[in-house]
Amino acid sequence: MKYLVFIFSLFQLASTSGLLDIHLKSAHDQSATLTLTDEQLDTEYLRLPIKISKNEEFKFEDILVDFNTTYSVKIILNETPKLGLAESIYTGTVNPARGASSPETLNLPLTGMMFEFKCQENWTGEKCDVRCDKNCTEPSKTINDMEFDVSYTVNPMKLETIVAMLKKDNEVANTLSETRKEEEQLLEEVMEGSGEHLLIN
Repeated sequence: MKYLVFIFSLFQLASTSGLLDIHLKSAHDQSATLTLTDEQLDTEYLRLPIKISKNEEFKFEDILVDFNTTYSVKIILNETPKLGLAESIYTGTVNPARGASSPETLNLPLTGMMFEFKCQENWTGEKCDVRCDKNCTEPSKTINDMEFDVSYTVNPMKLETIVAMLKKDNEVANTLSETRKEEEQLLEEVMEGSGEHLLIN
């Protein structure tokens, strides 16, 4: 009897498993570590040290996963000198379903992230749990949104870099500038002469 239970368990695992391709992209050369943790068992399922080249897509393919399991994802990027960051940590969860899962927006340094789930040979369906032998049909792939949080550890030796970026990001036009007023007044006179009116924000 116990052998039948064992065989059934193996069949159940096989009929709900699929493959995962991980895609990442960064605006900088990065060393990183990616981990997948099985949330139900609270155990680390995968630890993957990776190298990401600037503006080039990193892809790791055909990771065997259980489509009935939710996975916690953690991506730890090592130092990003140009951003003044000692470490960047991205955290989120993925629920396997055939198709692509990705966040709509990202915070730097990463500029691209996608988790692509697919079936093994002779299996189909959203959860890759339908046996199809050689008559597999390709169902439409789902596109799932996901959210990732990011936390940073700042390199204290790079504070000048961070301050410079903050200044640039927060730079706005001075609405009380005399030069700006003169330009707007001159433009208004020209437009009034042509019968048009200037709307000033």
